[in-house]
Amino acid sequence: RTGALVSSISHVLNAAWVDGHSLVYTATDERSRPWRAYLHAVGARSSADVLLAEEADAAFLLDVAACKSGEWVTLNANSPRTSEVRLVRA
Repeated sequence: RTGALVSSISHVLNAAWVDGHSLVYTATDERSRPWRAYLHAVGARSSADVLLAEEADAAFLLDVAACKSGEWVTLNANSPRTSEVRLVRA
């Protein structure tokens, strides 16, 4: 509301609001590949973020998206040949 910066997280490729106070985001590895999804409480230190998913297979990229209902967040692992979607209740 005030425009003040309340949180800062480095190496984020994409993010989705879970509610008005939490954010799910993907973090990149040393090759800039999004491979981990975390839950971040706005205003908290990023060291307290909760790991939701990790994609160890280098052929896959991980991204997150919020469903229109706001009830779910999708964790999407995509490769050139296949994909997998996981649902997390917001």
